[in-house]
Amino acid sequence: VHPRIKKLIKDSFKLDFNEATIAANSKLTVNITFTPADIHEFDVVLDCIATEKIPVDIPSDKKIQEKKCSLDIKAEGSYPKLKIIDVRNDSISVSTLWESFSVNHINMELTNNLNEDEKKYNKLE
Repeated sequence: VHPRIKKLIKDSFKLDFNEATIAANSKLTVNITFTPADIHEFDVVLDCIATEKIPVDIPSDKKIQEKKCSLDIKAEGSYPKLKIIDVRNDSISVSTLWESFSVNHINMELTNNLNEDEKKYNKLE
């Protein structure tokens, strides 16, 4: 997996915790929060690994057994797209308005990914 994609997944999915100790035959709910860091369609597999410590008095070559289960996660991160396509006024030409309002620059800014401050602002409730 490409390092950029790994970072994107790590930044977009948050788990309550990554490790815990629970009693035998018990259940644990793990909440996954999806906050897309970028516009992207995600189709990822979350691997859950449970380990069991074998008591010392039981002969075994291996001290820990691993049991693995998987969870398929599909998510879509998108943000509304906005683009200025027309500016009009009764007394000023379209090209003059276009230049005066720097519409090309605004449109370019609107296509950029969110920076860290914008992401923090979006998370505020």
